Amino acid sequence: METPSSRASLDGDGVVSVEEDGTSRVANHGRRVATVEAGGERVRLPPGTGTVVRRGERPTRARRLLPPPRWTVERSGPVIGFVGLGGNLRGGFEPVRGAARYRVEVAASPRGAELLTTLEVPGDARSFAAEGLPEGTVYVSAASIDPRGLEGRRSPWRAYTVRLARLVEPGGGTPEGDARPPRVWPGTWLVAPRTMDCRDDEGVWSGIVTLRETGSRSVTCRDRAGDEPAPLAVVVRDVRVEAEADARLVRDRTTTLRLRLPEGGPPTRTLVADLPDGFRAGPARAIEDGVSLEVYAAP
Repeated sequence: METPSSRASLDGDGVVSVEEDGTSRVANHGRRVATVEAGGERVRLPPGTGTVVRRGERPTRARRLLPPPRWTVERSGPVIGFVGLGGNLRGGFEPVRGAARYRVEVAASPRGAELLTTLEVPGDARSFAAEGLPEGTVYVSAASIDPRGLEGRRSPWRAYTVRLARLVEPGGGTPEGDARPPRVWPGTWLVAPRTMDCRDDEGVWSGIVTLRETGSRSVTCRDRAGDEPAPLAVVVRDVRVEAEADARLVRDRTTTLRLRLPEGGPPTRTLVADLPDGFRAGPARAIEDGVSLEVYAAP
């Protein structure tokens, strides 16, 4: 393999990277000795070693690669998220002494093909987060990178199952935008993923949870085995009807009030007016950006 600064010969797995300035890094992950030539010198790389070659310079001596980080949680439970936003995978690992950073890869196949995302986290990190993963089975692996930029062997690929819940707003629509957590209107249905049940706070387990109370909500789901992933976070918007201007009511007369509804809200089916004694609400009519309501004040 030719790079701007060297020629590498690998028989098996390995990582060869090239920087913008022409510096190349060769890591031998295979089972046989590799060789790197540059500047008239050849360096032998036993399995599990690497070298750095700068443009116009000789290769550095072979250096031992760092081991991969070890996962801190042995069981791989389900990962849950929302249709349109994807699942959020969070994992933890034990830090490796001497690591400058870690490379975490998430793929759609067991051996790392069809990469979905690649993350780099600092050397003092103990966890990572991958967002927006598709429904199905994904595979995760991590490798340690030393201060010279040499990447060690990857950890075995680990499988996670991603399940996605659906949000159905009043009127049958879906939430707009990609806010995390999603923002929905009161009365929105959270439809649990297949073969799972969910509940809001301490409610009853069900395939559909109706989100009624405004504010930040936490919905817990479980699969048939009883495993509960991290709770789903949802923000239920506060629906407020505001008058466009101060209205002055006159006795024995009908006054038309212009009411402004929440922007981007679901279709308004019912408008309830709570009036004191001596006032009576007339018909309401839809107008641009709101509703007009006739209010009669008794003599």
